[in-house]
Amino acid sequence: MIIQVPPTGSPNSAIALVGEQPGKYEIIQKKPFVGPAGRQLDECLNAAGISRHECYITNVIKDLMHPLAYYIDLSKRPPRVSPAGQECIDFLKEELEKCSANVIVPTGNIALFAICGLVGITKYRGSVLHLPLSGAVHVSSTSARPSSSPTACDRSGGFA
Repeated sequence: MIIQVPPTGSPNSAIALVGEQPGKYEIIQKKPFVGPAGRQLDECLNAAGISRHECYITNVIKDLMHPLAYYIDLSKRPPRVSPAGQECIDFLKEELEKCSANVIVPTGNIALFAICGLVGITKYRGSVLHLPLSGAVHVSSTSARPSSSPTACDRSGGFA
């Protein structure tokens, strides 16, 4: 049986956080970011004065059936995306289209790649980039801690 972890929070939230894939704690609780990465995320959100309840939280891959590299392998040049990985990316983009967040935060390389096709999340810290979701979406660093490097996608211009 495949256990999927659904998103949490309202799709009307101002901030959407996108993780890579649930871990064992997320599978058990059926909620994203409840394990060690979730504790670090909570620390970053608290440091920025943001409540977790103000955010829409999801993952690119919704299950733990296979390792990340089965779906999306960023170690290959060009990156390899399996048919199952492409389905996950397409589903995520549809999910984010329905979300009205002003800021989308990919919290890792897989999330950054799934949202905008870029590799190397730390290269884009502090940058503003156009994202090919569906309109005017931009990326800029919002790291609350130097050791963390989430990248935020500001879509204040809205989707075209």
